[in-house]
Amino acid sequence: MVDRLIQRLLTASLLASVALVATTATAQDGQDGQSAQSAQSAQDASEDDVARAEELATAARDAAAAGHLDAAASLLREALTAAPRRALAFNLTLVLRDAGKFVEAIEVIDELLGGRWGELPDDRRAQADELRSELSGGVATLIIRVSGADRVTLRLDGEPVADAVPGASLRLQVNPGDHRIEAEADGAVPVTRSIEAAVGRSATVTLALEPANATDPIFSPPDTPGEPDDDGAGVSPWVFVAIGVAVLAAGGIALGVALGSSGDDPTAGLPPSYLGRAATLTWP
Repeated sequence: MVDRLIQRLLTASLLASVALVATTATAQDGQDGQSAQSAQSAQDASEDDVARAEELATAARDAAAAGHLDAAASLLREALTAAPRRALAFNLTLVLRDAGKFVEAIEVIDELLGGRWGELPDDRRAQADELRSELSGGVATLIIRVSGADRVTLRLDGEPVADAVPGASLRLQVNPGDHRIEAEADGAVPVTRSIEAAVGRSATVTLALEPANATDPIFSPPDTPGEPDDDGAGVSPWVFVAIGVAVLAAGGIALGVALGSSGDDPTAGLPPSYLGRAATLTWP
């Protein structure tokens, strides 16, 4: 708990420099060898946009200091949209990492390394590469296999991810923690599976869908007329001996989970925090 608080405060200290960065980055980006296209994008940000980014970065710093990392990340995304800056992207990566959103952090750092917000000097690229390696060790992997339908639509935590086909494995990188997998296909009963993903580990989930072949109730015809009793009294000449029963093929799911390694703590094995080192960086 104490370490987590320290991480958040260090993140906040990083963000404290972002406001100044936002107002001076355009000139400095040119000095750092930013690509012509990215430099033009930086210049396209109006003074109002830069001022807005500065306000958002300050609000993000305050949110991070208060432990509201999701809010801080949202504010930094908005600031990055208003005034694209490498410093904002780098700090957004750190905040997402501290919030346990490793997959999202990897997406941002990959864009930073790819030059979306300008080319990185060698020293800063090395720092970004080191952070990228750390983030890779924080994700979990789900290996999903399906059967029972030609094509199965999958959702992860309510969001569509991909279609899966029998005989092929779908690998998904996810954040550590609890996840819900939903599978559905035409003519099959939808299935849902909850699973806990652990840091740096993989889990294999097999989903076997069964057909939803519900039929209308089946009614048997009446038997042949019964013979009357000898006395011929009080017996109906027709006896309906059976009425059909509805037969439903109830859908089911066969699930197999094989964890890559044992352990009950999904956060076990987290890589050493990068924040202690990153706090001393100055990103223009």
